[in-house]
Amino acid sequence: MQTVHPWRREGAVPAVDPADLKTAWNLVYQTKKERPGVIAIGRGLWEQVLSPGADVDAITFRAAMLDLIFKHHAAELGNLQPTDAAVLSVMSDFPLRWLQPGGKPPFDPHKFISRLHNPSAA
Repeated sequence: MQTVHPWRREGAVPAVDPADLKTAWNLVYQTKKERPGVIAIGRGLWEQVLSPGADVDAITFRAAMLDLIFKHHAAELGNLQPTDAAVLSVMSDFPLRWLQPGGKPPFDPHKFISRLHNPSAA
């Protein structure tokens, strides 16, 4: 039986509640702080800590993309932090695509950063 990764599918990643995105970010970083190294958080725990009916896959994918932006574009982000309300608001509904075979990026990080710095350009 082949396992399909929940982030590998067709189409756009649904928008999420910024509060759920913040909860996901905080859970991952608190867990990493307590247990350095590779971590895995089960779906059952996500379902307990996120809003009822929240899309776990969309929230965790958006949190992972936020992590990549802050790792690879810190200079462009200045003093912004991943849990800033403006950052969470933009990432919660920024157009993203699920991962596709062939490695096509799910979004343009420079467009994300531009929208952060110019919210009216959305």
